[in-house]
Amino acid sequence: MQSIKFFVSPAFLLHKTILLVLIISNGLGTIYGYEWYSGQLAATARDHANILLIFVPDSPTASLFFTIVLISFWLRVRKGNGDNVSPLHKLYHKQRKQGVGFHLRSWIEALALITMIKYGTWAVLMIIGGAMQGNDLNWQDYMLLTSHSAMAVEVMLYARFMQYRTIHIVLAAIWTLSNDILDYSLSIFPYLPRPLNDDVFVVQWITIGLSLLCIGLAFMFMLQRREIGSKKAV
Repeated sequence: MQSIKFFVSPAFLLHKTILLVLIISNGLGTIYGYEWYSGQLAATARDHANILLIFVPDSPTASLFFTIVLISFWLRVRKGNGDNVSPLHKLYHKQRKQGVGFHLRSWIEALALITMIKYGTWAVLMIIGGAMQGNDLNWQDYMLLTSHSAMAVEVMLYARFMQYRTIHIVLAAIWTLSNDILDYSLSIFPYLPRPLNDDVFVVQWITIGLSLLCIGLAFMFMLQRREIGSKKAV
């Protein structure tokens, strides 16, 4: 139990080396993800307006947001106390000025949280759903199951360190739900396992339901963070 507590503690999660490892792994995963979507991106560019391309590669864009968040954490920890991680309430509440940089970073944090949980969970559900309907799983499917499960877990571990506010959740929610509408109204959603191609209507509502659930989780994490901050300030 003590070892588990250590691995989810700020001292471990906010250590420069751990952050750097996650930056590299998520960055490489993002590159691989965009390459994975290259065929669908080409098809979308052929059949639709180029502006829609940003809504096609859902998972790698989510991991891109999270990679940016991790880089921000790493820079602030590195600037703080070297190898000694600053206390949570000092590191993430000392910047009171809410300028453009603060709001942009906080919006990306909210986007990363919502989309990492959503698409990490979505991919796992789709792969399992396809398998339940007879789709044979290969090594890539197992790799995707592992990597997308990790997406959801790792961002939840870092949610308590994020500074986003209600306005940032609202803006991230607009992005996320707009993505869902465009995906299923224009059929630019990620390619599904073949057995699920007859169940697009169901997949659509599962996707929207996941969006709403993850938006709710973002609010929950924000309230928990405020409670932690209040206790640390006492």
